[in-house]
Amino acid sequence: LPLAVTADEEGYFSGEVSAFSNGFYRVNLQLNQAPGIVESTTSSLRLQVDGDAPTLISSEPSFIPANATELILQFSLQDIGVGLSNESWTMTCQIMRGFDSIGETLQATAVQTIEGQVSRYQVNLSFQPMVAEDNLDCWIDATDLSGNAITGPGSASTWALRVPVIEIRPDIVATHVVLDPENPQFGMVTTVTITLENHGNQTTEAFFVTLEALEEEVGRIEARFLSGQSSTTITLVWKPDWDGELDLLVHVDAENSIDEINENNTLTLPIAIQPAPDDGFFSLTVIGGIALLLLFGAAMFALAVMFLRGSRY
Repeated sequence: LPLAVTADEEGYFSGEVSAFSNGFYRVNLQLNQAPGIVESTTSSLRLQVDGDAPTLISSEPSFIPANATELILQFSLQDIGVGLSNESWTMTCQIMRGFDSIGETLQATAVQTIEGQVSRYQVNLSFQPMVAEDNLDCWIDATDLSGNAITGPGSASTWALRVPVIEIRPDIVATHVVLDPENPQFGMVTTVTITLENHGNQTTEAFFVTLEALEEEVGRIEARFLSGQSSTTITLVWKPDWDGELDLLVHVDAENSIDEINENNTLTLPIAIQPAPDDGFFSLTVIGGIALLLLFGAAMFALAVMFLRGSRY
């Protein structure tokens, strides 16, 4: 077909030829109503037809930790045609909770880190904290050198790259407390046995459990779950030095050394400290002491009488 071209100031011109398959094509140029010379050549121009759109073939990470606010997302685009340019692309993301959109869409620039038939990109994303079972849907507006737009996952909001939000934090709580004796007494040693459970992700990291009464720490012990454990039992010893009603507080992970789902890990146990049996004890002691004194006095009196009688004889 005739191809009309217009030369620039340097005498160069360009045009477009429609090709429907790969192969060799010959373009015949003729000079029409203009000075110049057309040099013929026997070589042909090879044209490549690129109808293959780039596709997203991999991405990482595979999930987002719950409560995270930042993410470095890496993904790979493959183009089997003329290839991708090394330019950056805009990525758009939306937080989804079920079928509902949460907040506004966010955008960031995906920068190419590896160029080739499979090109690697990286994008830094910042967003509001998300909860478990949320999803971050992302898509990118990318084209190859032939103008073919990306297709498949990650190509549109309705066909997005979906990254799920997963809860990976533990959640340690005290579920049961046993006192021995059941009714603690003033000045007597009390054994406190505490059952701990992890309702979140597994952890073997050590943490401290403390006892508090009347705003004072009265016990402390280091605890940890063994690999595979979700429940464990610890024991502390406590000697009350007051009596009456009070709240015994059990603080789990008292120093907040573990990042947990719920950081409020305090169990409150109302108890009544019984007075020590000092009244009866001391009464018996006094009575016994008096009796001993009386007996001692009687014995001394008897000895004195015997001594006096002996001296008369």
